[in-house]
Amino acid sequence: MQVDANIMEEIKIFLQAIGLGGIMSIVYDVIRLTRRILPRGLVWISIEDVCFWLFFGLLFWNMTYCYMDGELRFYVILSILLGVVIYYSIKKTLKKRMKLATMKWKERFHKKGE
Repeated sequence: MQVDANIMEEIKIFLQAIGLGGIMSIVYDVIRLTRRILPRGLVWISIEDVCFWLFFGLLFWNMTYCYMDGELRFYVILSILLGVVIYYSIKKTLKKRMKLATMKWKERFHKKGE
């Protein structure tokens, strides 16, 4: 059974929107990390946030304009949110695993040191 070309296009848009949400999350995490390393004032933080939202807003607009003829589809917004949720759930899982691994390593080295 052959899948309709329109359905394949919608699936492509759906996956791209998930990717956009994940990339947005990664970029904002990098911005937050740099804020912790190099503290900034409220004005600079505001400028960073405006640039972040302008950049990703333009990417979103480009996606809707090029692929959806300017039509806003609700599932695309949900797909972006799904990308964010997937990213943060993977990040949370990796954080837990890293914490467990470091605890095991600390126990091993602590026992060897005694």
